[in-house]
Amino acid sequence: MFLQNLRTQTADCHKALEENSYSVALLSNNVSMEDYKIYLQKLYGVVSGFEKNVFPLLERSLPTISERRKTHLLMKDISAENTTDTIAVLPDKDFTTFYTTEAAAWGGMYVLEGSTLGGQVIQKHLVKSLPDFEGSNYFSAYGSQIGSQWKDFLQQLAIAAQTPGWEQEIIDSAIHTFTMIDNWMRTESSTLVQHKNL
Repeated sequence: MFLQNLRTQTADCHKALEENSYSVALLSNNVSMEDYKIYLQKLYGVVSGFEKNVFPLLERSLPTISERRKTHLLMKDISAENTTDTIAVLPDKDFTTFYTTEAAAWGGMYVLEGSTLGGQVIQKHLVKSLPDFEGSNYFSAYGSQIGSQWKDFLQQLAIAAQTPGWEQEIIDSAIHTFTMIDNWMRTESSTLVQHKNL
């Protein structure tokens, strides 16, 4: 029941994220290496902030948290594209002011882990559409273990949601996370205040 409620209540914001211009460009028949590069940079701005500020909240309750880190995979992909640009990242306060509880962290983690499933679709599309594309470390995270990793995460999430008062907080956090990432994807880097040199 909880997982169904989670999917139902996050459906609209999930769809909005999939329909933003960066996501659409990446899955377009006319996708370019530049589209791919920009998308990687946008992802880095989100994933690095989560791993720095939100993951610590789950270190005791999610045993596999360390193997779910993917910033290093994004850095490999970005470096492979010879990107030496300054990459915009979400300010730490965007994470520390909202993800203040373990339940909120679980909601954010649901969105991040769910994106690995979409990564499989993106990887296949890029291989087919970009002649110079040699594969993505980030989009192929977990390799053949993608299904088992996702199933394991959902089981742990469902257990966490049984804690009194947590179910709706997890759902609300997932909605917030989808919306935050969507807004980030729509934001021009020049308007951001914090950057990371790679």
